[in-house]
This record gives sequence, C-alpha cells and structure tokens, in this order.
Amino acid sequence: MKCGLRIADCELPHGGRVLIWTALAACLMLAVPAAGQDDVLLGVPGAPPTRVDARGVVHEDWGAAELRLELPEGAQLVSQQYDVAPAPTVTTKTTAGSVTLSETVYRAPLWPTPMDVLCAVLENAGYDEATARLCVTLPEKANTSGGAGLMGSRRVIGLPPDVRPARRNPKSWGCTGGASPLPGWAKPQGECDPAFRNISAGMGGVPIAYCFSVAPGEARTVVLGFCESHWSMAGRRPLEIYVEGTPKSEIDPVAEWGQHVPRCLMFGARDENGDGLLDITIAPHPKATDKNTILNAIWVFKLDTPVVLDEVLRGAKSGEAEYYVDVGGENDQLFCEEGPIEYEVTLAPGERKELTFLLACAGGGVQILADTAWTPATMRTAAEEVWRDWFAQAEDGHLLEDSAKATRQALAKIVLCCAEADGYYVALPTPGDVGQFSQARAAEMIAALDAEGLHDEARRLVRVYWEKPVPEPFAAVAQGEDGQWQDAVKDPCAHGIALQALTGHALATLDAAWASDVWPALAAGAKWLANPETQAALSPEAKKAAAAGLDAVAHVAELLKREDASQFQTLARALAPES
Repeated sequence: MKCGLRIADCELPHGGRVLIWTALAACLMLAVPAAGQDDVLLGVPGAPPTRVDARGVVHEDWGAAELRLELPEGAQLVSQQYDVAPAPTVTTKTTAGSVTLSETVYRAPLWPTPMDVLCAVLENAGYDEATARLCVTLPEKANTSGGAGLMGSRRVIGLPPDVRPARRNPKSWGCTGGASPLPGWAKPQGECDPAFRNISAGMGGVPIAYCFSVAPGEARTVVLGFCESHWSMAGRRPLEIYVEGTPKSEIDPVAEWGQHVPRCLMFGARDENGDGLLDITIAPHPKATDKNTILNAIWVFKLDTPVVLDEVLRGAKSGEAEYYVDVGGENDQLFCEEGPIEYEVTLAPGERKELTFLLACAGGGVQILADTAWTPATMRTAAEEVWRDWFAQAEDGHLLEDSAKATRQALAKIVLCCAEADGYYVALPTPGDVGQFSQARAAEMIAALDAEGLHDEARRLVRVYWEKPVPEPFAAVAQGEDGQWQDAVKDPCAHGIALQALTGHALATLDAAWASDVWPALAAGAKWLANPETQAALSPEAKKAAAAGLDAVAHVAELLKREDASQFQTLARALAPES
C-alpha cells in the first residue's frame, strides 16, 4: 500500500536512480526501529525522545517509571495503542477485577523545561464499590518529598496534587529529599566533629529536608552544623532555616563566621502539627547568588540532655544525642525504605478518577503541577500544537488520508531518532546510538522527509555531510579530508549513498543557492571516486551505488548550470556501465 509520498520511480540507495524518491509506509516503519522490539518513541522534534515499552513502562535518562494496578484478582495487560494525533502518544490498558487502568504518555513542550506527562485513568466497570491500589515503581535510589520523586536533588517525577500517597515504610529518621551527598567536600579548620568534613547539597536550589520521629507534640533541642568551604565572600550562599516549632531564621555562614569555619546553631523545636515527626528544612535565601543549599550535621537532643554548643562542635555530645546525623556521610539515610509509591483509590460503580504524573526527560527536572498554571488539558493541547505545526510544513499542509496514520508514525520516528550536537543533526536507526550510524538508513530517512515536503527537517540531517567543522560526536559521519564519506556499520556502499543523500535533497528542493554552497563537498566526493586506486578497491555493489551518486551530481551540476556536468555522467558510466 502506498504511504502517501507523492513521488515515483526510485530504487533503494545501494544503486539506481535517486532523483525521484518513492517509499512505502511499511518500508518507512522498518527503516527506523525503536530501541526494543515493541518500544514506542515519544517526544518533540529536535529533542531526545522517551521510550515506552510494551508493558507501558516509561524509560527516561534517570531510570524507569512504571504504574502497576494491584487488586486481589491480579492485573492483566489488555492492550497498547500508539497514535500520532498529531502528537505521539501511547496508551496502555490493564485490568484488575472490575477496575481498568488506562495510562497515556506524551511529551508536553512546557517552558522552561519540557516534561513527559503520564495520565492515569482508573475506572470501575463493576456494580459494587472497588478499592484499587496503584503502585508507582521508581529506581531504587529514588525518594519522595514535597509532592515530587527525587533522584538525589533532581526532581524526576511530579506527583498528582489532588491525592496523597500512602507513606512508604518509614524509618525513625532520615532525609526526605533534596540531598546530594558530597563526602569530604568541606575543609573545616580547628577541632570539630568529623561530620563537618561532609555535606549534602541541594543542587539547583532544591531544599534539603529531614524528619525525625518523636511522640506527637513533643519538644526537642535541635543543633545544626554548617561549614562553608567554597565561597570566601559574604552574600554568595545565605540560607533559610526552617525547624518545626521555631520561627524561620536566616544565616550567611561566611559573613557570620568565615570560610572553612565550622559552627553550630541551636533551636528549640516542637512537633507543632502533632504528626509525630519533627521537620527540618534548609532552603536557599531569595537573594543568594548560589542557590545550592548545604548542610553538614544534625543533632537532636531530648530536653533533659544539657547542650553546650562548644562541646557539640568538638564532637563530645554526639553519643548523647537521640539522633546524630553525619549529613552526606556514612550514617546518613533516606527516611523511607525503597519501594513503590502507593495510592489507594476507592471507586463507586461506574466512577472514574484521573491522576496526572509529570516525568523528567532529557536531563531536565519537573515542576510541581500545583505550582503551575498548566492543566492536563492545556499540556495536551501544547503537545498537539507543536506536532501540528511540524506536520504542517508538508506539501499541501497535510498527508494523504489513505495512509496518514502510518506515515505520520513513521515520520515521527524519524525525527525522534535524530541525534543533535551544536546544531548538527544525524539520522540514526535508534535514538542516540551514533555508533550504529548507517548511510543507507540515513538516506532513506532524509528522502522520506523531503518526500513529504518537510525540507527544513531534511536539511538539518544533510548539514553534517558538507558543512564544517562537525562536532566531535559526529566526526565519523563527516566527509574526510580526502573527500570520502563512511559510516559506522562499514557499508562498502557508504560513499555513494552519502552522495545520493546530499544530491537527493538538492534535487528535491531545486534550491540552487543552497546547492552552490554544497557543491565543494559534492565535487570533493566525486574527485575521490575518480581516483583509479579508489575504483579498483570498490565492490560491484559499491560501484553501482557510486554511479548513482555521480549521476545525481551531474544533475545538480546542470541545476547550477556548470559546464562540467557531462564529466560526472561519463565517470558514472565508467564505474557501472549497466546502470
């Protein structure tokens, strides 16, 4: 079945004419496999994609996130559907008893940080009330704090603001988020507790948060230790300190006692909200130029324990503390045991409830949905508008209706597989794997974009063939000093196919100005083929691919009204007379 590409009369890149391209939807789909046999790619043009596997597990650069529906009856995978309407989305359905979980994942191009959206809809199709347990499985080192899941200090998942998860196997004390351990970071001067040599940092301005179990409403004496060993000037890293039961306080360690100097601060704390936990948070000061928070040590004493700060500073009271934390050191710990985040959702007969999770993608973080003006509806609209604008570049502003779905999916895969560095883009068979770069696959992908009128996207992919200097990740893709193109998979036809890719775009656009800029690369590639030693080393298949490329170079020469056009046709016939 034709895929809707409005062209005809073409052979595959290893030989034959490549002046006019033809493709089938099935060929496009096979040309760009996902990372796994049944994986789906999601994202937006020009950014690294996210992978969703056949079970609906979302694979990000920080690890995998999985929603799991648990009921006594057990859960069963029902279906998975991938669509481009116009934004790439994947919906995975599972059932457990009378409850169905539908997970829809897509990329929302939010500012300043794009995020993946995982929309979970729970629906009870039964005649009786049902309680569903929804488990969110994250990497082992993930922790939750303030409506977010964190890896170190990076917010990797934003939790639904309208429903609270059950607490995950809490310990008696520990860090509830924001801490990136940096053992040995500090350089304390003078006699002090060993904990002053270590810190945890709240990178990117994420607050450092700890909690300690006490009897509901009880009071404690809290001592916090700080040692600033990076900044020597005041005003760089002032901090705000929140100890439950005391007013907020502000400190500037360098201004108050100096660089590399350890100090202790004492607070009279109380469990004011009666939840049996004493909360301590170190947050960046609004006027700080360095928003990365730091903390070296925590001591929590019962009220009947006398506390002298000089003794605490020297480490003489650590054994008497109810809780002693070498923050960022060996005895530090997370507050919750590893394990999934669990939600218990009760559904009346016929009722449905929607939970929205935000996932960090491509090195970024997530916002807390409750702190933004975004809603699931506006995020979905933003995603669709980006892809609608991208597809609108195609000729006539649309794809042929008889194959629009398959063609859209194939073109979306192509653009999501591209790797980018310093404004250069490379077409890859799988996302980010430059080590598998294939000239044949790249030529098919470039031609498919040109065939649908997506010339700007195609031009991005051919830039690496002719414009220098090429960034280091793509050096093996670029034309060599001798004029030769190669590829990572050692295809003997690579040079001829690269010629075809470059000339194919020139002839698809008939852009003489652009072709004139590219001509030195085409001429250098033809000159490499004109060398008798080069020709002698080429296989018959490689000669056929090279001849097709040279034939196309001749047509570009005609486009540019060059007098040497016939020379390239003569060389093409000499390489592969039967062509």
